[in-house]
Amino acid sequence: MRYLTLTFPRSPSSERQDALVPGLDVDHGTICNMNYFHDDTLVELCRLEATRSSVVSDLEAWDDAISYDVFDTDDGDLYVFIHSRPSAELAELLRIVERHRLLVELPIELEAESVTVRVAGGSETLHDAMADLPADVTADVQIEQLGTYDPEVDAARSALTDRQRAVLDAAVDVGYYATPRTATIEDVAAAVGCAESTASEHLRKIEARLLPRLT
Repeated sequence: MRYLTLTFPRSPSSERQDALVPGLDVDHGTICNMNYFHDDTLVELCRLEATRSSVVSDLEAWDDAISYDVFDTDDGDLYVFIHSRPSAELAELLRIVERHRLLVELPIELEAESVTVRVAGGSETLHDAMADLPADVTADVQIEQLGTYDPEVDAARSALTDRQRAVLDAAVDVGYYATPRTATIEDVAAAVGCAESTASEHLRKIEARLLPRLT
């Protein structure tokens, strides 16, 4: 089983309608879950780095949003559950996934200008699916990675947010988890570009989510 990591351009809905959440103009977030239904509607659960007021304002102005619910968690994260009608371009991408029986790995990372999606399947199936992409999408999409799919490793990392994964990777790279330890929280913070207290809090949450999976 193989995987492909693809990055699609993402712009505000006023400029482009084929983003996975075209009605939301956010700088950073993740799509935690999504389902495409036979009535050509889509439900998504998204974790967003945005203010509640801006998200609600975007949703109220989004003509293709059928219903939504915005809520907070105890960790202070902002989530939105959206039922919407996908654009024609997005609907075609979802049909390609369905037609070729591909697995879309969650969460999906959202950035201000791009959305990164990882899909898994057989080598021949992935090749056929890429050949099925519309020409305008093929012109924009970037293939970031191609490799062998490892369900155990990917399941553990999927428990983390994209920001937590970045902090964990930085901590490993600088030697914070080396034996003996060769780096400090200060080194991790410098590598990530955040305050020491922020890096420490990220690592605490990372360990709290991952360690129970190892016991």
